[in-house]
Amino acid sequence: MRILGLDYGDKTVGVSVSDPFGWSAQGVEIIRRNSPDEYKQSLGRIEELINEYSIEKIVLGFPRNMDGSEGARCEKTLAYKERIEKRFPKIEVILWDERLSTVAADRYMMSADLGHDKRKSVIDKMAAVFILQGYLDYMRNEKDRIDEDEKEIIVLEDDDGTEEEYYIDSQEEKDGVVYIFAVKVEGEKEYIIMKEVLDEDGDICYETLEDETEIDEAKILFKSSIDNL
Repeated sequence: MRILGLDYGDKTVGVSVSDPFGWSAQGVEIIRRNSPDEYKQSLGRIEELINEYSIEKIVLGFPRNMDGSEGARCEKTLAYKERIEKRFPKIEVILWDERLSTVAADRYMMSADLGHDKRKSVIDKMAAVFILQGYLDYMRNEKDRIDEDEKEIIVLEDDDGTEEEYYIDSQEEKDGVVYIFAVKVEGEKEYIIMKEVLDEDGDICYETLEDETEIDEAKILFKSSIDNL
């Protein structure tokens, strides 16, 4: 699913688009508007971009004032949002706080040693990138938080009696044995590999690995998980 990012203004609409996996945003173009009351031409170009990139969602920058209040620019943006939704009723339109996006985009270009004229010509497109990237980062972090909340938590006790919480990240089966890859909940990203065993009552519990050969073989099973920590 690709997402379109828009930085709406009286004279221009900055456009960005996400990669298919929703990880990163890249600038596409700046749509020039003939007047603040012009909608048909810009919406027509947005329709072309929707079809070209198979867009399923639009993130529209919402220009609140720095104190969080909504002024005239917010009213214009809401009106433009309504026109987009009317033109493309099957596409969800998300408002995204853009208070710092233009400032961040300008600072980024200054750090890249772009001159004033060059910055002015691409600032709206870069602002659209920062708007969309902010949304993508938020959604990814929110998904990670929800996923972590839903994971099973186990408590392990050290030799000194200190308890540490781990969440079960993944599991693999080999030769009839189920191995568990668990990651420490807080602090540095530490992991431990265990295996499922039955206690005296026949209930499943977890046992840490002690045999070096078994540990090495289990690490191969969870190589991708270890590399991603």
